[in-house]
Amino acid sequence: MALTGDLRTLPFPEVIQLVARMGGTGVLRVRRGQVEKAVYFRKGAICSSSSNDPREFLGQYLLRMGLVDEEHLFQALLKQDQEHRPLGAILIELGLLAPDDLEKVLRQKAEETIYDLFLWDEGEFVFHEEPIPENLPVQLNLDVMGVLLEGARRSDEWERIRQVIPSPRTTFAPGPVPPADVTEARVVSLAAEGRTAAAISFELHCSDFDAFTLLASLVQKQVLQVKSPGAAERPGDTVGTVKKLLAKAKSAELAGRLEEAEEAYEAVLLINPVHVQARKALTALRERSLTPADPSAFNIPPLSPRPAETVPLDGVPRLAVDFSTVTRLELSPEEGYLLSRINGSWDVKSIVRLFPEGQAKALEILSQLEAKGLIRIDRQN
Repeated sequence: MALTGDLRTLPFPEVIQLVARMGGTGVLRVRRGQVEKAVYFRKGAICSSSSNDPREFLGQYLLRMGLVDEEHLFQALLKQDQEHRPLGAILIELGLLAPDDLEKVLRQKAEETIYDLFLWDEGEFVFHEEPIPENLPVQLNLDVMGVLLEGARRSDEWERIRQVIPSPRTTFAPGPVPPADVTEARVVSLAAEGRTAAAISFELHCSDFDAFTLLASLVQKQVLQVKSPGAAERPGDTVGTVKKLLAKAKSAELAGRLEEAEEAYEAVLLINPVHVQARKALTALRERSLTPADPSAFNIPPLSPRPAETVPLDGVPRLAVDFSTVTRLELSPEEGYLLSRINGSWDVKSIVRLFPEGQAKALEILSQLEAKGLIRIDRQN
């Protein structure tokens, strides 16, 4: 039996309640744009989950929890490419991760993938009764009622967080209370550099929910202060709000109010992070803001970006301008993340492996940075 529908008419909590009441065994697939998640049921109980969102890959969780560092994770990922074995097994074999820690991370990863779906206002779903795969990385036995209670708590918490941090462009300043630990100190340092909430989320390898929860708590403790809230729109009618925001952005862009247009597009992406039109428009706007009116002022030659697939994975990126030039440019969180990893020794493959939005997007951004003359990519001999 198949169950299909739209989250705008049948929200995710009601969908899993329905599957649980049926006592179904099978897979519930939920899709929003290019992001697809699967929730596995056995006799009405949730037994596992999976996601194609790069932010929810195992490596991101390991970095976030401080169980491995980037260098060691690079080594393990390269070994995985060669041997085609599970990443967790390789990390254990290399002595970089304890089996108990891997089990805990896999359970947390599976649960967080499910709880994130409670924040989805739109998307399509389909449930098929089918055998559960035997090779799932972790087996859960979650009672749906318990999941519903935790999901409702997170939905309420998200609404409260949005009152403090209304936009991914929200910026912060250090507050009067000193940070209490290393994590708080790092967040304060990033905030002092002018990083937005979205950029801090990238640096912490966190989901928006986890990052914004931490930021909101630091604001409440006065470790941070909100410097600029950014766009504060929050939809009641999601589809209608997106249409209004897109119209507002286009109108502002045509009138030359580029910052206002950028904030409107980012508000769309706060509602739907994979909205294709908004992503393309925002990328184009940021390219315009990165390109100075007089390219010779920064010695940046105008070039056409090479196709992303032609960026050499064995090439070593290097800054083509001095650091002071980079700091004067308005960079997106993604661009800032990649530029901060360019150290003259790591190759492209190593840098893009941990990019939260995946290799294809990272190569596209590196190609654009090269075209703007900010970096050069040298092939290894």
